This record gives sequence, structure tokens and C-alpha cells, in this order.
Amino acid sequence: MHVQRYTDPEAFYRRVEAHLLAREAENNVTFGILDAVRRGDYSDPYMATVEHDGALALVALRTPPYRLLFSADDAIEAAQLIADDLRGTDQVGVTGAPKTARAFAEAWAAANGTGFALEVPMHIYKLERVIPAQRAAGTLRRADLSCDESLLRRWVVSFEMDAFGEADEAEVEETLRFWLNSPPDARGLFIWEVDGQPVTMTGYAGPTPHGIRVNYVYTPPERRRRGYASACVAAVTQYLLDSGRAFCFLSTDRRNPTSNHIYQEIGYELVCDVDSYEFQ
Repeated sequence: MHVQRYTDPEAFYRRVEAHLLAREAENNVTFGILDAVRRGDYSDPYMATVEHDGALALVALRTPPYRLLFSADDAIEAAQLIADDLRGTDQVGVTGAPKTARAFAEAWAAANGTGFALEVPMHIYKLERVIPAQRAAGTLRRADLSCDESLLRRWVVSFEMDAFGEADEAEVEETLRFWLNSPPDARGLFIWEVDGQPVTMTGYAGPTPHGIRVNYVYTPPERRRRGYASACVAAVTQYLLDSGRAFCFLSTDRRNPTSNHIYQEIGYELVCDVDSYEFQ
């Protein structure tokens, strides 16, 4: 078993595509980040595979300054080899299948004398058909940077605070402009309006060969528990399916029963668990 590094995103994609495609839903984030790398959205990515007798045991991808991302494989030894390969570099965290992410975190902490903590335990869901149901009043529209920038900036900061406990406003500003100036087949943001007033946002990004990921679902506290998030996510999901996607994905915090429940009501089905560790 050995680590193979890549510098050419297209060569890397050709090597890992079939492996990731065998579990497309579970690997949707890896596919999505790799799509952004191939588009030139990130510089100096770390791209590597762990190979055993010509077969892939694990795919590793990192776009600095973000955390390392693994394919959805239970591969403890392979994760440890990646930790060895990255020795001497600066790592902020890791995301992957629970056993694999834990193995890397333990190996990295032991080698570098640092601590680690479970940041977000996640469920990954997949949907092929939206379940028709009574929806909240309102209409869906695509976000527009020229008129929604201030609102979206506040909402994205609040989303980051709710999800991760912190938000960098300068980074949020850059991210927001990046999202809204991207090709619509790659990513975008929608707003749900009631009587002309924005009440919820939902985004999408990370296309895979047959699907795309729904994310950035946020409703301000005073607008919650009225069904707006469910309505917005269902409408965005249907839009993406109507645009030619065979299915959609999304990730949720396993500790949040409300979000997990509303997404299942729309038609999202659980496919796997993923853990994210932060190095301290």
C-alpha cells in the first residue's frame, strides 16, 4: 500500500472518477470540490490516492486553507499513510467516513503533538424525487447580488455562526461574491419570499456526474417554524431535478433533529454518516 500524489487535476480525476462514482452520493462533497479544482477555483490543491495492488483504497483532496477531505471509504491504514505523507504541513482538520477521519486525526495528533475535537458529526442524504406536500406560502426567486448583497451577507454570517460557532465577515464577503458570480450549473443561491419579503435562503453547489448538493439553508430566528425552509429546499431541489440532475444531496448536523426531520419529509433519504475533526 502506497501514496500516489497528483499535480494535474484532470489526471487525478481520471484516476479517481470510477472509484468515487461507485458511491456517488457518499462522495458528493469530494466530487464537488474536485469539480471546483478542475474549474480553476482553487490553487495548490493536495490530491492523492492510496493504492493497493493497483486498486484504490482511499482518495484524499485538500484545497488550502480548508480541511482535508477523504472519499467515503473505511480505510484506517490508508488514512495513517496520508498522515505520514503530509508530515511537515499545516493541517486544520479532516472530514471523512467516521473510522477513517478518526484514524487520521489520531495519527496526526500523535505525530504533531496537537489535540483534536469532533467538530460536526453529519448525515448525508440523497433525493431522487420530491415528495409532494402542503407547502408554506411564498415564491422562489434566484438571489441577485445587486439588490440582495447586504441581506445575504447577514444571513451567511448567521448561518456560519449557527453551524460552526464562528464567521469571518471578510471571508463571507469573498465567498458570497464567488457564489453569485459563478456559472449557474456550478453553484447559486435562491431566496424564498412571502409578500415580497425574503424569509429563507437555500443554495446549491458541488456538481457530481449525476447530481448536485443543496446547502446554505438558513431562516432567521423570527421566521422559523412556519415551513419556509422546507418549502424553499423542496422548490430548489425540484428546480435542480428539472434542470437535468438525476438526484440531489445534502448534509445535516446529526445533532439537529429538526433539520433531519424536515428533509426526510421532503424525500431525502439517509445514505451515510461523515465526521469532521478540527485540530487544536
